[in-house]
Amino acid sequence: MSSNWSFWHAQLSGQEPQTTPGTPHQGYFMLRRRTTRENDDPNRRPGDARKKVTTTHLPVAIWSDDRGWHCRIGADEYITDVDVIDNIFSRCCRAAITHDEYLIALEKL
Repeated sequence: MSSNWSFWHAQLSGQEPQTTPGTPHQGYFMLRRRTTRENDDPNRRPGDARKKVTTTHLPVAIWSDDRGWHCRIGADEYITDVDVIDNIFSRCCRAAITHDEYLIALEKL
């Protein structure tokens, strides 16, 4: 279990540190979420897109302490399952942000 912030600091400094599946790292990141729904526009013509894709970027905080791993996504989601956290980490680990940027992104939600 990674108990320091070296991965996150390396990302912020422009490095590309190695990741190991099953091993999340602490830090602040942006998670891109894409949702797909049917295009229910009544004016949709043949050839127009049948589905609409919406992309949102959510601030993520991942940390560990003596009770285990924790992850906060946006302002509402709180996760302690390390397997779920590792899945989230693998999707956002290359989008490190500073703590200040994390706080600003939270305020915009």
